[in-house]
This record gives sequence, C-alpha cells and structure tokens, in this order.
Amino acid sequence: MPRLPATAIFLASLLLAGFAAATGSAADDQTPANESPAPPLRVKVTGGLLSVDARDAPLADVLRAVGEQTGIQVTIHSGGATRVTESFAGIGVGVDEGIQRLAGGYDVVLI
Repeated sequence: MPRLPATAIFLASLLLAGFAAATGSAADDQTPANESPAPPLRVKVTGGLLSVDARDAPLADVLRAVGEQTGIQVTIHSGGATRVTESFAGIGVGVDEGIQRLAGGYDVVLI
C-alpha cells in the first residue's frame, strides 16, 4: 500500500477537524424528536387585536412583523436592536396598545 506524504495526512486532518468544528458535535445540537425549537417570533392581527409571542427577538423584527400584518408603515430610528421577550394573545390588546407595550421605554409616534 502506498504511503501518503505527511503533509497530505496533516491537511486531511485539518479538513476533518474544520468540518467537525463547523457542523458542531452531535450532542451539542440535539433536540428531542418530540420537541421542536420554539420560533423566536409569532405575530398575528385578528379583528384589530394584536397577538405577539416574541422570545429574545430584535424589536425591529417584531415591529416590522406587526407592520406587515397590519399594513402599517414602520420606521425605526433607534432601539431596533433591543431584544424583546413579550407574549400576549386573546386579552384584548389593540394594535396601538400592543406597539406601545412592545416598545416600552422608547418614544413611539403613531400616525
């Protein structure tokens, strides 16, 4: 059997190590078969009421999703990178109130 030069073996080892590092170990990313990772953002508008389930989602993404559901144009000047964890549904939260609730601590202008 022919012998491979040491540099070829070393290069093959580096490629395999890089592939293993890029894909992560199987134990690190295992999710039980009956559980799926929770989506970080769910937004729904029904009859003028807003339902939001956001888990560590950027405020800008949440407000844009609200805008897409309602047809409201959303412009964010600051605070868009702020992470939001908020959940409300079926409790009579109107769109205006929901936006104020989500963006608490920031000035919000609704036109």
